[in-house]
Amino acid sequence: ATGRLREWKKDQAFQASVRAAQQLARLQAMRAGILQALEVRSNDDITPELLARVPPAAKRQLTDVVRGVHRLSPDSPVVEKAAAIAKEFGLELSD
Repeated sequence: ATGRLREWKKDQAFQASVRAAQQLARLQAMRAGILQALEVRSNDDITPELLARVPPAAKRQLTDVVRGVHRLSPDSPVVEKAAAIAKEFGLELSD
C-alpha cells in the first residue's frame, strides 16, 4: 500500500485529478454559499431571474474555478459536474 501511495504521488495525471476534484469541491461550496445568500431552499427554486441576481464578481470567481477544473484535468469525470454548475449559472467559458 505504501508503494502504491508513492506511485500516486509521482503520477502527474493522478495529482492533476486530485487537484481538479479539490477545485470542484470549492466550486460546489461557492455554489452553495451563493444559493444560501439568495435564500434558495431547493434546486427546484432556482430560476433564471434568481440567478440574474448573482453579483458579477461571484460569477467571475465561479468561472475561474470552472476553468481551473478544465485546465487541471480535462478528461476527469469532475469536468462534467463543473460544466453543469457553469451551465446552471449561465457562465461564459469561451476565451
